[in-house]
Amino acid sequence: MKCLRLHALARCAVVLGFVAPAFAPAVHAESPGEYSGACSRGSFLCPDVNDSLQSFGYYIGHDEPSALFYSNEPGSGNSTRYQLRLPEEPPMLPKDDGMGGTFNFQLHPAFWVGMALCDTESSPNPGTKACPAATDANIFDGTSASAPDYIGNHPGTAFVEVQFYPPGWVPWPASQIINGGSSCDAHQWCAAVAIFSLSRADNTLTNNNDDCLNRAGLEPFNFAFITLDGKPQGPPSPLFQTTAGTFTPQRGRTLFMNAGDVISIDVRDSRGGLRVRLDDLTSDGSGSMTASSDNGFQQIIFDPNLPAGHRHRPGHVHVREQSDRFRSDRHRCGRQPQPELRTRLRFNTHKDQRLYGDRR
Repeated sequence: MKCLRLHALARCAVVLGFVAPAFAPAVHAESPGEYSGACSRGSFLCPDVNDSLQSFGYYIGHDEPSALFYSNEPGSGNSTRYQLRLPEEPPMLPKDDGMGGTFNFQLHPAFWVGMALCDTESSPNPGTKACPAATDANIFDGTSASAPDYIGNHPGTAFVEVQFYPPGWVPWPASQIINGGSSCDAHQWCAAVAIFSLSRADNTLTNNNDDCLNRAGLEPFNFAFITLDGKPQGPPSPLFQTTAGTFTPQRGRTLFMNAGDVISIDVRDSRGGLRVRLDDLTSDGSGSMTASSDNGFQQIIFDPNLPAGHRHRPGHVHVREQSDRFRSDRHRCGRQPQPELRTRLRFNTHKDQRLYGDRR
């Protein structure tokens, strides 16, 4: 989360198309036992932390289909561009009998594009291995504990989601309560950068100290809406987020987009850290966010033996394999790419370098 390097960037362009469904067909829902049994033990078919039973004591998850993108272009792992059209609302209003239309917020609280990142203070080896920029030397995917590329020796990892929230009548920050199920506006879309880490050493199954866990959680995340000036509205840090600042979109600061607008999404590494830029090709609006120390992004330092208290020091967030390292401030609690086919985030089932996901 804290390094300063400027990398040569190669471009990978992806075009996505969406249509707004008018009807929501009924589907069979598996019983909690059918689904949570395999998922809580780490099935590759399930979203979220891949061993939530071990990490949290119970299953945590939801339906989250994804589409993966691979490229042989050198450097494409840390520089990706998407173009998509935001879904429109159905022409027919919803009906009690289920024969009407279905609003987007009823189908999903968010969709997102993602990328694997470095976080040297995150799972699987927090605080023990460097994660150099723009190199495949960060790839550890061996299965033998004695092999030099053993996956258990992998540098710490994080994952970024550039999340898009559909219009609806439940405003932010209700999402803090219902996990993403809220909207920035009744009629317009908005987007945010969310970067997830895991404060655990996988080889020893050791979690961070209690002070960090109580204040930032086992899976801490930095969060900031995409803004017109590229500056966060409130502290992105998992230790200092506020309801009014961090989680409440603001007219005149947050980038708002209309349904049906064509959006260009640019996710890349930069001198200051991971940078996300959105260009609304329909309205000519634009916004951005950089995961930098100047913007208040912070890395939770892994130190399981520290007592209460904390301290922090500057740094940043970048990308992994040929890619983004999460540069940010480092905060101590307690005391004061083609190689993309081999890219792995061990703690997250979204293990691939670049992808599109749909949270349902």
